[in-house]
Amino acid sequence: MSKSRIYFVAISMAVCSLAAVDELRAQNLDTPVSITVGTLPDNAALIFWSTRNEASELGPRNLYVANISGGSVTQMTFSAKEYEHAALSFDRRYIAASRTVNDLSQLYLIDLKNRTEARVLPTYNRVAVGGVDWSPDGFVFFQAQQVDGGACQIYKMKPDGTQLVQLTSLVQDPLATPPDPAIVTDVSVSEDGSKVAYVRGFAAPFEDGSYGTKPQIWVMNSDGTNQHLVYDDPRAAGTHGNDVIGAFDPEFSPDNSKLVFSRTNLDYANFPQYGVSTAQDIVTLNADGTGGLFSVTVPGPVSILGDWQNGKIVYTEYWDAAVIGSGTNYTGATTINPDGTGKTRLEPSLALWRGARHVKFIRPTTNATGCTGQWSNCSQAYTSATDRATASANPNSPKTGIWVNYGLALPTTSVIHNVAIMPTFYASGTGGQIEVKVSGDAGATWGPAHVVGGNTSEETFQIDVTADLAWTATKLTNANFRLQVRLMNTGSGNITGNLRWLPIRVSYTP
Repeated sequence: MSKSRIYFVAISMAVCSLAAVDELRAQNLDTPVSITVGTLPDNAALIFWSTRNEASELGPRNLYVANISGGSVTQMTFSAKEYEHAALSFDRRYIAASRTVNDLSQLYLIDLKNRTEARVLPTYNRVAVGGVDWSPDGFVFFQAQQVDGGACQIYKMKPDGTQLVQLTSLVQDPLATPPDPAIVTDVSVSEDGSKVAYVRGFAAPFEDGSYGTKPQIWVMNSDGTNQHLVYDDPRAAGTHGNDVIGAFDPEFSPDNSKLVFSRTNLDYANFPQYGVSTAQDIVTLNADGTGGLFSVTVPGPVSILGDWQNGKIVYTEYWDAAVIGSGTNYTGATTINPDGTGKTRLEPSLALWRGARHVKFIRPTTNATGCTGQWSNCSQAYTSATDRATASANPNSPKTGIWVNYGLALPTTSVIHNVAIMPTFYASGTGGQIEVKVSGDAGATWGPAHVVGGNTSEETFQIDVTADLAWTATKLTNANFRLQVRLMNTGSGNITGNLRWLPIRVSYTP
């Protein structure tokens, strides 16, 4: 089960305090320590925690990745500690994951390149309760509580510990009626990085006359502006098993028009022998709160933590056949179409409680399989392996290469929401830069130039080319899509450019 559920009940009215400005200047990231981590496969599409390789079904929990069908499972962490929510950065270098330490949620950043792990905001009380996410420009978003019993806030930060920004400014008001608990949790970021969805807890009267926390769905811009309520469960506040009644874990659809989240179902009580005794449904709602709820999953099981990407929703299903009266027991990852069709359990052969839980999509990337031009060994930029395409340029002689055959065979009716190029590049001197252009007509015309670089240590850049062309599925086919990268030297002498990876990321609705 998601610990954010239990957390809401246990903390009732008090959780997380407004951080003072001087404290925001304190150490934001512990010194990284070396850990054992797995090698991320290029086809990794899902990240989750599981006890599949542990001595006990109860743990320890480690992080795994799998392909979009649940195959090619790769263990990424090898720890006796309890990982829970996790998300992979857009550049596929960092895993942000919450972990329980002394019964408190803490956030850790795992650097897959340097094979290290560092704790975020080590002086804070609780960090990343209920979820963590990334934006395309490399910020990690999370909830944090500075001191025990204070208010919760949402923050964003770069993975090196810089640019910490507090996005919410909730203030507890114990004298109000009802008293405001100032709780936020379940933070997620839209695929284009413009929006943040989260849960805001407010005080509601329970049947016994006391006040308890009831979770609502809220949305804001990723800079913290325009914070507003989207969904408040109309049912009376209270608890159902180990859930408080309400809505949890919102995520945006690829076009930002809808939200997917889970909602307590009061008619079922799964796994009472394990102290769960609850149920939830996956639902969708227009992102502005209009139109009413649409139930994606059938009522009965605990269906939680939905994520939405390119025509599919993935979620964790807990199915108690004895309570539901049909089917077979299952704990694991499940995919489904947003209209409720095409449900597929990704791990039906695993024993109960061993399967993928808290599953989240990894942002999709597609690799080239063809290249021409003036870069040596240009095929070395096809994948994120350690080899590199190279080129040498002086100020008067830039070197150009073209990468093709990205295999994007999308349905012709697809609506393209976002297109991004993510080159991993560095040069032998600060004068080394790359100019990136895209074409949707086999190179007959090119979009505007995007120049990045000037770095002498490896860095992955996010280049948004959505506005460069009027994208259609046809323009992204192997016959039409072209990606041009030109090494330029703004300094003197010769500069060597190194290009390790040149993927494209496309967000679309089928």
